[in-house]
Amino acid sequence: MKKILLFLFAGIFMSCSTTSFYQVYKTNLDPSTNYFEDQNCRVTYDLWSPGGATTFTIYNKTDKPITVKLDQSFFVMNDRAFDYFKSRTFVESMNESTVVSSVNNYYWFTMNQTRVATTTKNEIEYQEVPSVIIPAKTMKTFSEYLVTNSTYENCDLKKFPNKRQMKTISFDSSNSPYIFYNSISYFVDGQQHSMKNEFYVSEITNVPESEAFEQRKVDDCGKSKLVKVSNYARPDRFYIQYFGTR
Repeated sequence: MKKILLFLFAGIFMSCSTTSFYQVYKTNLDPSTNYFEDQNCRVTYDLWSPGGATTFTIYNKTDKPITVKLDQSFFVMNDRAFDYFKSRTFVESMNESTVVSSVNNYYWFTMNQTRVATTTKNEIEYQEVPSVIIPAKTMKTFSEYLVTNSTYENCDLKKFPNKRQMKTISFDSSNSPYIFYNSISYFVDGQQHSMKNEFYVSEITNVPESEAFEQRKVDDCGKSKLVKVSNYARPDRFYIQYFGTR
């Protein structure tokens, strides 16, 4: 009887193995360009990351410095505004070690012995600034917010699908569950300008791990090797990984 129960439990665990899934979000960002621009600057995005990091890079197209006003710039999600400037204090730590090396000679060979004599810890404290200057013909990157950190639930989306059960639900700008934008304020040559980079999630798909990746051959210094590559990675998309059984 005990042996039968053990076999039953083993069968249950084998049939209910945990696997990973990915909820993939597609936005209206044009993946062929993935930037917004005006006469002074180009703002580039690559959303492909867990949760959709709205990181952006501003390239100064002019011959004069651009001053980005973080205290007048905002990330807005579904009409709720979040500040880019928070007047925070940051602390960076760095450990420094003094290394002393001693050499002992034993007949026909040498043995090196190394020991750490002292260790000191340095901390640098600095205040967040409300304005950031971008010199002419250079770029700087800004990162702060995610689109979401939880999966979207919908009756038309099977949470743990296999390949045949995969389904995509679509949205437009009027009914998307995630409508967001960056409002960026900057000065150049004494004149204030602003940009509004608008996005919305246009598609959501739940994908099993077996369909999320594939093995591809790449050249590595003249040698061919297999690497695991996402089938969905593009600048206009992002994802959330989650786990379950089926």
